[in-house]
Amino acid sequence: KILLRYEIKDLMPIDIEDTMVVAIHELEKHRQEDGNLPMINIKNLAQEIKINYPNLFLQLDNLFH
Repeated sequence: KILLRYEIKDLMPIDIEDTMVVAIHELEKHRQEDGNLPMINIKNLAQEIKINYPNLFLQLDNLFH
């Protein structure tokens, strides 16, 4: 979860705590029936969260157009 927090932080969330709630929910979707989490590319997961929940992140490209 700590690595996920660092990756999310690098993507400039508007509110890190709100974004982490969504991120943990998305991470838990990968949990297997035996309770284990498989190896997950955290950087890719963070990018998917930004794509699927753009309202949680600053959109700097929109500021300059």
